[in-house]
Amino acid sequence: ALKILQQEYTKDREYIDGLFREARAAAKINHPNIVQAYAVGEDEGVFYFAMELIRGETLKSILKREGVLEFSRAAKIIRDIASALDTAWNEQKLVHQDIKPDNIMMAANGDAKLADLGLAKTGNSEVDDDSDEVLGTPQYISPEQLTGVPTDVRSDIYSLGATFFQFVTGRFPYVAPTAEELARMHDAGNLEPPKSVNPKVPEELNRIIMKMMARRLEDRYQSAGELVQDLDKFLTAPEAKKSYKKVLITATVLAVFVLCGAGVWFFRDDLSGILKSAKKDTAEVVVNEKKNVAEEKVSEPEKEKIREEYQAKVAEIENFLEKKCMNGDLLITMGAGDVVNIGEHLLTK
Repeated sequence: ALKILQQEYTKDREYIDGLFREARAAAKINHPNIVQAYAVGEDEGVFYFAMELIRGETLKSILKREGVLEFSRAAKIIRDIASALDTAWNEQKLVHQDIKPDNIMMAANGDAKLADLGLAKTGNSEVDDDSDEVLGTPQYISPEQLTGVPTDVRSDIYSLGATFFQFVTGRFPYVAPTAEELARMHDAGNLEPPKSVNPKVPEELNRIIMKMMARRLEDRYQSAGELVQDLDKFLTAPEAKKSYKKVLITATVLAVFVLCGAGVWFFRDDLSGILKSAKKDTAEVVVNEKKNVAEEKVSEPEKEKIREEYQAKVAEIENFLEKKCMNGDLLITMGAGDVVNIGEHLLTK
């Protein structure tokens, strides 16, 4: 994938130098939850940034469709992005400074990917003009970013916390009609706990989000690695284990829809055959994992094995549908909601 710098920025040499410096630092980082940067350069006055092409959709799109994410699914996404931030800071001292659902992608295989690392820091003046988010970045910005003081990974943790808040409540942490009022609310730090907005939020996630969004830097997680540890504890707790399989199956069937995009659909007979095959191949995994959940013995290696088997099945489905897409023999018959429902049906069976 290529990103091209807008013409209005090409005359600013300082901006260009900063962009190149950050992008080259980002290209040195290799992490499964970071969209891989490849190169940055200029050709006949066109400045470009080459990066990994991700087949999937942003969390912003997912939130628009689903409203609120299942808690274990939300925690897993935040955990993976926190891991990415930890690597970016420890290896290159990079601060993203524009963490929000728009910059987190869900790949077709279910992996969360942090986008625009190396670009957002020098491009955070961009404003999202969507009707439901006219203020863009101010809804996730850290208090110290508002004052212009030097920032570190703790600022990204704050913005990731604001994103997490939205995942589990369906609304922004602070709501105001203007950027100025939003800035004052972030600076005051009188955050309403997410559990007050959505009483179903688990106590542990409520505590984690409140710590991520603490007004004072010293009251936040001091590293993204520390945050990862707390989220791992939550995800290995019995209640989180019970929803883990549901998240994996939903991600699998969503991959079928995402791959071909909103403008391409498929024959019901083809889909039926694919899902019957997926059900047969994974039935033993589902039965064994349900038994382990009941005994509360799902270890990290076991979960990794389950994840690998499902991702292998997603790859098989992708290959089948990609051939169908290329041959042009797909027909619009089903919607994303139907695909999700099929995943739920598989889970109950």
